[in-house]
Amino acid sequence: MKSDYFERIQKLEKTRDLKKNINKIIRNKKFTEDEKKEKIKEVSNFSYKTIDIILNPKETYIKSGFPSYDITSDTNEIKRLKERLETEKIKTTKKTSEFKFNDFTLEFNIEDNRIRFHYDFKPDETIRNNLKKHGYKWSKTQSAWQTELTENAYYSLNHLLSKLLNKDEINQDLQDFLNKYKFKDWFT
Repeated sequence: MKSDYFERIQKLEKTRDLKKNINKIIRNKKFTEDEKKEKIKEVSNFSYKTIDIILNPKETYIKSGFPSYDITSDTNEIKRLKERLETEKIKTTKKTSEFKFNDFTLEFNIEDNRIRFHYDFKPDETIRNNLKKHGYKWSKTQSAWQTELTENAYYSLNHLLSKLLNKDEINQDLQDFLNKYKFKDWFT
């Protein structure tokens, strides 16, 4: 997965840089039309037919060269893939963390990208309604109340824990965990 992102990033960067170089050649007023063709041929492996299409598009409203939005799109895609690659790196370095309380166990499962509440019994209706209200759904396969580990879920967890626990019950390990690993540090 990581190598796939890395290969895609390299390919897009190479393509983007080629487009930029071709645009520099085309916009250079010192070169004649034939010199531009030769320079483009040197930096790319395009055929002369393709180079003619780039230099003289069929539509009159299109400028010669590559449009700026095309290069911007490549740059944005490279940025998105780099962020995704970084996210994958962070996810592989973080491990699942569990915190035990009197009635339930709270699990941060990074591999599955989930926050889970495990109960040894069926919680009463008010607890179930609170879990549902905060976006948790019952998972038969995991035997737990779970939600996707998103920014909203992470921040609403504090509100949910204040309803489920007394201030005395929130252990210092969980507070340290929540303070140390801010959501943005995990997934940006």
